[in-house]
Amino acid sequence: MILIHSKEYPNLGKIYADDRFICYSLDPRVLNPGTYNLTVTYSPKFKRDLPLITGATVGPERGFRLHSGNTLKDSQGCILVGDTVQIDSAGNIKILNSKKTLERLMKEDLCHLTIY
Repeated sequence: MILIHSKEYPNLGKIYADDRFICYSLDPRVLNPGTYNLTVTYSPKFKRDLPLITGATVGPERGFRLHSGNTLKDSQGCILVGDTVQIDSAGNIKILNSKKTLERLMKEDLCHLTIY
């Protein structure tokens, strides 16, 4: 899977798999470009299996999740996913249909995430 951040809104991105658009992403920290490991593991915080991102600069003890939510306040430092984006006149970003998008994403081949 590939995540490409927006140049205009660095916290907003698009996730692709095999050149096919999967969903939008919203994250409070813009990760360095590179390839990260992506595994599905149990999250005690969310009490369910969720994708966990780890890699050279993000170790397993400091990995972070892909999960549902609508605004940066919901992210808790992780990447949110959704299928629709709303940006208000102040530049605040909201992604929608996050739970449904996460369920669809969980059906994809989640072995790595390359960020550009």
